[in-house]
Amino acid sequence: MNDSRRFNLGEEGLPDLPVMMLMTLEALKRLGGSGTINEITDDVVESEGITEEEQGFLMPNGRERRLYYYLSWPRNKETASELTGRFSFASTGAGATITASP
Repeated sequence: MNDSRRFNLGEEGLPDLPVMMLMTLEALKRLGGSGTINEITDDVVESEGITEEEQGFLMPNGRERRLYYYLSWPRNKETASELTGRFSFASTGAGATITASP
């Protein structure tokens, strides 16, 4: 695991969901304020150094990948990001405030 990573993604247990929301919002910021699901996920994978093994961890249903499942949670919290098109999200004013540099 990347020593500078802000969360732990294991085969079991919950990652730090508020941190995953922050990473999603930071990815949107790096992407210019909006991006597709794949662009957001790719950005988080690259910025956090998530391994292919970790990307392969599955949810208990055996179908969904844990990383993608947990990254979908912050995208669906409408206060920080919003759906702007098919599979495309944008940061809202609240999301931009959260990621604003001090």
